[in-house]
Amino acid sequence: MAISYPLVIPNRGITSISWTNSVASIVSRSPFTFQGQAQTYPGQIRYAQVSVENKNRDDAEEWVGFLNALNGCGGTFVMGDPLGVRPRRGSTTGVTVRGSGQSGSTLLVNTAQINETNWASRGDWVQLGVGGNSRLYKVTMPADTDGNGYASLEIWPSLRTSPTDGQIVTMNNPRGLFRLSSGTFNYSEQDGCKYSLSFSCEEVI
Repeated sequence: MAISYPLVIPNRGITSISWTNSVASIVSRSPFTFQGQAQTYPGQIRYAQVSVENKNRDDAEEWVGFLNALNGCGGTFVMGDPLGVRPRRGSTTGVTVRGSGQSGSTLLVNTAQINETNWASRGDWVQLGVGGNSRLYKVTMPADTDGNGYASLEIWPSLRTSPTDGQIVTMNNPRGLFRLSSGTFNYSEQDGCKYSLSFSCEEVI
């Protein structure tokens, strides 16, 4: 059977994920006065270093097979934050994009909650798109809803593409599209049926 991307990352054995958010930003500094001027460019990307430990071969081989199937940087997969499978306030459904043509770091949404303070919290994850179009964003400021159930979400990174009006906004088990950062991953087998592996990945832009 031919491999169809994106793959879904195995859901067992992850012991840690180290996230790195990178912005194309530099500071030009005078060598004489040390006064600096910052310049920020549109580039934004998220990296992750994933570590996995399994106590049986069956689970370990699921991971090895998954990573081999990616064939280095060529394949893609969807992945989310295992500790951020739902917003901090609890499960949230029925959220859609409010208005077409949106861009930048603000996402206007329709919700089912009216006049709710802190409807969204800093650190909540948001997904737009599905499959190969999945994009993962993080809420950077608390957001309230108004009397119409409207909310304005400040997010990072900025919108990759302009969503359509009424498009579903996923806040439960949100995922984004990733690829391996290199053609190499490491795994080891130890006495006592302990298997360890690690890999680096990055968002697909």
